Parts: sequence; C-alpha cells; structure tokens
Amino acid sequence: MEPGILSGTQEHRPQITAAAAVEAGYTGAGVTVAFVYSGVRATHETFGGRVLTGYNTLEDTTDTTDDADHGTDVAGVIGGETSDIAADGIGVAPGVTLLPVKVANAAGDGDVRNVAEGIDYAASQGVRLANLSMVAPVNDTMRNALDAYTAAGGLLVVGAGNGGYDDPETVGYFAADWSGSVMVV
Repeated sequence: MEPGILSGTQEHRPQITAAAAVEAGYTGAGVTVAFVYSGVRATHETFGGRVLTGYNTLEDTTDTTDDADHGTDVAGVIGGETSDIAADGIGVAPGVTLLPVKVANAAGDGDVRNVAEGIDYAASQGVRLANLSMVAPVNDTMRNALDAYTAAGGLLVVGAGNGGYDDPETVGYFAADWSGSVMVV
C-alpha cells in the first residue's frame, strides 16, 4: 500500500458490520459512486481498475489526479478492496465502480460553481449516488444543481466534518431541504 494514503485505521468497518455485509454478498457491484472533491488516484492498487474516466471542473479536462489525497482516502473507505473481508480491511463496498469528479485543488479549496458543475456532471453520467466530502456553501447555483440531481433520483452523501453540519451557509445544514435525497454523515 502506498504510504500516506489509506493507511489510517478503519474503525468504521466493525461499527457498521461491513465484513458481514460483504460476506453476505453486498459488495456494491453494479453500483457507481461519484466522488465529488479532490479527485481519486485511479492507479492505487486498492481500486483494482474500477475507476472510470472522470471530469475535472477546475481545468475542463479528464485529469482527476488527486493532489490532496483526501478524495482517494474517502474513495478507499467506500470502495477499497480487501483480500480478507473478516479483517479490518478497507472499503465497505469493495465492488463499487468509482467516478472521480475533481472540483477542488491540492489545498482542498473549490469554488461553489465548480462543485455545482461536478454534481451536474455526475447526474449527466447517470450516477445516482455521489459523495461530497467537503463543506460546500449553498447559493442559487448550488441549489439548482442539488435540485436537478435529486429530482433525477440522485442521493448525495455530504460529510459533516469541519464544522459543515451546523453552519447555516452549507449543504449539510440544508440537507432536509432535499427530502431525504441529501444525507449528512
């Protein structure tokens, strides 16, 4: 495993009985998850070639290389492979396909316009499950993107960390506005 990426402890797996779910056949196979943040290191061994060509809203390219490593970490928590599912391995759904959507730079900073465009891109690709692991402000641009995504049947999972869950200017705070289609974790 590459040092510095996906090398932390995986306390989440036993808490949510991830091993039991995978053993029962719930691997996420056939599901695509969009990771809307700093990109994903597609060449990382834990993804086993399951990373699609994504989109970089910052540069209008398909280069979704993760300069911050945070997007890769989050993608690993959700979709990293493990050879021993009974161990504290990585990934609660090791069979998912990953769609990286880069909306933030190496410092983790992204403009709301880029984030909204990333959510729109996920919707345009037919991806109905997206993860946003950054605090994103809510303005008309973001509301329009979230309205369109959820109206198309999308579920957006938003990280509550970094103070975003109780900041009245962020997506996490307004999650209830989208009738269960935006979930804060």
